[in-house]
Amino acid sequence: MDPRVAAFLTRHQTSPREEVDAEVDPYRGKSPEETWPDVVAVCRAAARLLAANPERDRIVGEVDPPHPSYAEILRRLRSEPS
Repeated sequence: MDPRVAAFLTRHQTSPREEVDAEVDPYRGKSPEETWPDVVAVCRAAARLLAANPERDRIVGEVDPPHPSYAEILRRLRSEPS
């Protein structure tokens, strides 16, 4: 690999954690009321994409199974005193 390309990639390499932090930073410390317009915008965009998809009904009807740890987490939470 060209050393200049390698140096460029090294300078611009970020970890997945850094990428997530950079995306989340604008929302840190904000109340739900402050972030609500962004939630609405994301939902509207998703609705537009679904409306344009010929398999909309199948997609909307899909249900993901819970994570394998779900039952254990619920059991633990229910057993803890409130």
